[in-house]
Amino acid sequence: MDTFQLNILSASSAFYEGECESLVVPTPDGKRGVLAHHSNAIAAISPGELSYTVPGEKRSPFVTSGVRLGTPAVTTRGMGAAEMQVIADCIADCIWHYGEKICYIFRLFS
Repeated sequence: MDTFQLNILSASSAFYEGECESLVVPTPDGKRGVLAHHSNAIAAISPGELSYTVPGEKRSPFVTSGVRLGTPAVTTRGMGAAEMQVIADCIADCIWHYGEKICYIFRLFS
């Protein structure tokens, strides 16, 4: 079976980085599956069970909340893992320091 690179990140570290055969995520509209060569997608992730299959093993950490940002949207613009880490760090920074950043964030989108 074809594989694709999967990076599952928490706010503080990488949970899993490696090859993946399939990924199933819970969304508000039901479960969504991803296989190698899947078209670009961005989906909100609902609380529930995330499952992914690495070669020879099915894994299933529990998802409490989050947003899935499709990496094809980043990679088609020439960015890679280093830039995705910066993006993830920025999102985490805004979440964990929202009270300190609200004026700055508001100015960005006003």
